[in-house]
Amino acid sequence: NSRRLLSEKTAEAIDNEVKEIVEKAHQQALDILNHNRDLLENISHKILAQEVIEGDQLYKLLDRARSPWEK
Repeated sequence: NSRRLLSEKTAEAIDNEVKEIVEKAHQQALDILNHNRDLLENISHKILAQEVIEGDQLYKLLDRARSPWEK
């Protein structure tokens, strides 16, 4: 049935596009984490030392996070 074949091809095209979008988003997330590795390690050391980071303190620390694409 040509209609079913078209549907399968459309579904495959959609699957491929979704996969590409997810892979790109995953890579961007890794880039952001790697770019801010020092900050993340700083936060983890503070948590280990203090056991707790209050919301305001965490927001101040996270405010220092930068995008790898910022100029």
